[in-house]
Amino acid sequence: MLHRFVPLIAIAVTTLSACSSVPSQIQTAPVNDIQLQQVNQNAASQQGQYVRWGGQVVAIENTADATLIQIVQYPLNHFGRPITNRDSQGRFLARTPEFIDPIVYPAGTLVTFTGIINGASDRKVDQRNLTLPIVDIESMHNWPPIQQPAHRSPYFYDPFFSPYYRFHGSYWHHPRYRYRYWY
Repeated sequence: MLHRFVPLIAIAVTTLSACSSVPSQIQTAPVNDIQLQQVNQNAASQQGQYVRWGGQVVAIENTADATLIQIVQYPLNHFGRPITNRDSQGRFLARTPEFIDPIVYPAGTLVTFTGIINGASDRKVDQRNLTLPIVDIESMHNWPPIQQPAHRSPYFYDPFFSPYYRFHGSYWHHPRYRYRYWY
C-alpha cells in the first residue's frame, strides 16, 4: 500500500524544493558558525575561515579592481535573513571583483553573504576609526522588503450585502416612507 505513494512523495518533494529562491549556501549555516564579534576580538586567527553574515547596506565603494560593500551586521534567522530589530555586533566589508551598482543596492537594503575572511581595513565612521574585517564574497542574496498585509475589517460582511438594497432599513440615502392609503 505504501509503495503507491512513493512516486507521489518524490514528485512533491522535487516540486516543493524547486520553489526555493534562496541559494542553499545562504540558507544553511556553516559548521563552525563564526560570529563577527569573534573576528573583531582576534582577526588574525580567523583568517581564511568560511562565514555567513548578513545585515544592512551602509555604502558601496566601486574601485578599479573591486567593489567594497560596507554593512552593519545583524543576526540571521533560520532562512538567513537579517533580523534588524536585534543588536548589531558591528560592521564589516564585503568584497567582490564584480561591479555592483549602488542604485540596485541602495543604503538600507538587507543582504546576506557567504565568503572567506581575508584581512581587514581601517575605515572612519563619523569621528571614530574602526578596523573592519573583509569578506571575499562567494554568494550573495538581496532580500526584498517585507510586504505588510492589507488591512482587513474585523467585521463580517455578508457577500450579498448591499447598502442600496431597499429592505435593509432606514438609510440616509434611502429613507423609509410610510405611505398613506386613501380609503
